[in-house]
Amino acid sequence: MKTHKESLNTKKYVNIQVTEETLARLIKEANIHAIDIHPLDQTSKTFVWKSCLDSCFCEN
Repeated sequence: MKTHKESLNTKKYVNIQVTEETLARLIKEANIHAIDIHPLDQTSKTFVWKSCLDSCFCEN
């Protein structure tokens, strides 16, 4: 059985689903960063990569 202290040090992951538009907006507004995102498939990885690049070169 885990102690209270051990449970505080354990990372927990949440699986969520968001639209491409929402994710792109969150990245553009710096509400989420690419380092925090772990795409589970190649299509998602490509989209995150492109969204990050777009946010770098986008005029505010």
